[in-house]
Amino acid sequence: MSYTDTRPEVVCDTEALPNYWSIGFKSADGKKKVYELYDGCPLNRTAIASIFRQYRVYGFNLRKYDIPMILYA
Repeated sequence: MSYTDTRPEVVCDTEALPNYWSIGFKSADGKKKVYELYDGCPLNRTAIASIFRQYRVYGFNLRKYDIPMILYA
């Protein structure tokens, strides 16, 4: 799949709390997927990267907040 191909769309949001971080995705048909990072629960970075490669991702404040948080996680 190339960058210019039409892709399914998902909405993304991240949440950050002391000692906890999560990222969630929701598709138009209501399917949800959440990944979490906290003590004893490693983050599945491979799965998150796969979603960004396979879907067109939208989110409120995605570029200025969520993308940097995803990169730091």
